[in-house]
Amino acid sequence: MIRWERSEKKRIVFENSEMIVVSPFVPRTAFELRIYPKGHSAYFEDMDEAKKKALAEALKEALGRLYAGLDDIAYNFFVHTAPVFERDRYSYYHWHIEILPKAPTPPAGFELGTDIDVSPINPDEAAEYLRGVKI
Repeated sequence: MIRWERSEKKRIVFENSEMIVVSPFVPRTAFELRIYPKGHSAYFEDMDEAKKKALAEALKEALGRLYAGLDDIAYNFFVHTAPVFERDRYSYYHWHIEILPKAPTPPAGFELGTDIDVSPINPDEAAEYLRGVKI
């Protein structure tokens, strides 16, 4: 997925030597962002100091652009990492962070009736907009 996003170059909001921030191809919310380590790692807690600094920079960029570009929008974020038990069993997993801004409007008939989220903005356009935001 990271290779594909890097080849497409449409949905990348920020990247440094260790991390990449993308507007996912199929977002759950408008302006959803995901942060992935470029190198494979199943476990968030296994980062060395260089990767921690790179992650801090990526988080600052992602959250700063949401703050400045979307008028301090509320959001939730989640760290997805492999389970700590049976470590060898989950080596295929690639940890990541999801940042889900709160929708500017409440869910309406379609969302409530189908339990399907709808994002009113194309993720390519969301990434382009956020790339242009100065923090």
